[in-house]
Amino acid sequence: MIQNKFTVTAGNVLKGASREAGELGHTYIGTEHLLLSMAKDHESVGGGILSAGGIEYEPTKNLIREISGRGEKTKATQCCVAFVCYLRQIV
Repeated sequence: MIQNKFTVTAGNVLKGASREAGELGHTYIGTEHLLLSMAKDHESVGGGILSAGGIEYEPTKNLIREISGRGEKTKATQCCVAFVCYLRQIV
């Protein structure tokens, strides 16, 4: 069994990325979902840095919708697990 070596905050960001993908109706979890998850949490270090740089949640989500499109709202499924593992390398 692989041991989770992430902080609670990092784990929450990964879970948030999964939620963001589902809300956008995307069948994958990509870096754009990770960005949204971090931008939504102003209390985290990453969220604070994004906010200080002028990157805010709603405008970013709208831009992602415009670029990537929107599907049917879904919950994360098994197909997304590999992408979460890939994102864990980024975090």
